[in-house]
Amino acid sequence: MKQKRIYIAYRFVEHEKKKLRKNLEQLSKCFESLGYKTFIFYRDIENWKEPILTKKQIILRALKELKKSDIFVLFNDAKDKGEGCILEAGFAKAFGKEMVLLDLNGINYYFIDELIDFKVSARTMPNLLKDIKAKFPLA
Repeated sequence: MKQKRIYIAYRFVEHEKKKLRKNLEQLSKCFESLGYKTFIFYRDIENWKEPILTKKQIILRALKELKKSDIFVLFNDAKDKGEGCILEAGFAKAFGKEMVLLDLNGINYYFIDELIDFKVSARTMPNLLKDIKAKFPLA
């Protein structure tokens, strides 16, 4: 059986990129421990460096990677919603992907909340990871 691939979307905040990288690495390891393969644009395309692609190139590449994935995960550890994440979520739904919302800040996504298949909210990253391991289905 083919290993399911998770596309992890996130809100990129320039001044919080070290925290974001740490959280994304932990999240990826958590899903991989459950038997999934993960894709993170910042890691797999940008090698944890500053973006060199144009916004249009980023969108087109993200859509290509999203199409290859089985599950879309919207991870938010920022204080507000990311425009790109919302765009990716819309495409994920249009592509028929399973949708997951992981939230550390209690942000109301309003319409996205109606579209998701699975949600975990927590106040800390360790609690979020613990809840994922306890509640997320094994691959």
